[in-house]
Amino acid sequence: MSVRAKLKNCFLLLAIVASSNLFNINMAYPKDKKEYRIGIDGTYPPFSHRNLDGEYLGFDIDIASALCQAMKIKCTLVKYEWNNLLAAVRSKKVDFVIASVDITRPRRELVDFSAPYLQTPSAIVVGKDSILSGLDIEDLRDAQFGVLKSSPHGEYIRTHRPDTHIKLYENEADYFVDLANRKLDGIVGNPILLNDWLQTADGKNCCRLLGTLPHDDQINGEGFGIAVEKNSDKLLKRINKALKSISKSGKYAKIMRTHLPFLK
Repeated sequence: MSVRAKLKNCFLLLAIVASSNLFNINMAYPKDKKEYRIGIDGTYPPFSHRNLDGEYLGFDIDIASALCQAMKIKCTLVKYEWNNLLAAVRSKKVDFVIASVDITRPRRELVDFSAPYLQTPSAIVVGKDSILSGLDIEDLRDAQFGVLKSSPHGEYIRTHRPDTHIKLYENEADYFVDLANRKLDGIVGNPILLNDWLQTADGKNCCRLLGTLPHDDQINGEGFGIAVEKNSDKLLKRINKALKSISKSGKYAKIMRTHLPFLK
């Protein structure tokens, strides 16, 4: 073999080795990735909102911070309009989304979800002087509750507290007025929305949270999940492991007490 042929084969071998090494580096990058972009909403307190200094605060923000610490990764928060968040993760503009996204069947067709990191059960609000003191069937027997027609809470009461009575309403304003005027024994609804009302002057003056009812996945939904791009199995595994870690360490409970103390 001529010297020129030997050199040609040598260069060819080096090119193959270099190409192979480059391929291995590129393949390893997702596994070794240290910085992630997290899609957030930023306009929905107490989950995520901005303070006067421009910092993002809230339940979702603290969950994101705790997860990133548990996964030992650097994270950057990226604000999107809520309706565009799933599109952002599908187009790889963000790595995952933490924005109080309900896990639903239609959404599962678009993205994959972590295990639920928060569930929102049905809650009951009553007048301050109400004789109702418990949440069991016997405690609520013959009570009349207002529920929104479009909500699942009427179905919950019919299913789990069948000895009560339900009055359907088109909007929240009407059942708040009826409860304040003692035309209802209570309201059954979303605990976050009810708590918001209880913080208003009208809510503080008349009413109190009786408590939250046991969660029913079939009626209340699976809960909020962290959305990732389809087939991101390794990332989902890391996120779910981190969720278990912050729950076990007590960080999750502390975040709940800080932002959502009414969810017990």
